[in-house]
Amino acid sequence: MTNPGSPSSKTLYRDVGNGNGIGRLNDVEQIGANGQFIVAKGSGNQYYILEMTKDDPYMDARDVMLGPMDSLVFVERLRSLGIADLTFSQSFIR
Repeated sequence: MTNPGSPSSKTLYRDVGNGNGIGRLNDVEQIGANGQFIVAKGSGNQYYILEMTKDDPYMDARDVMLGPMDSLVFVERLRSLGIADLTFSQSFIR
């Protein structure tokens, strides 16, 4: 995660080494993860799911993330992936 602007604005990125990263999602307000998935809430109450094992430095963010989706679709998608208990562990909202 980086802070491109204000303290309440974070970017989810994939670390590719040597201090470099590839942006995956801007304006992250909340984030959570387990060993396989990252869940994020972006600005405008939009939700995203990233399956880390499918992420690749050569892929576009749209190809490795599910979303944006509203909260109802997000909860249903978490259930269908078997990760309904995955919650947001960090908040960047002030």
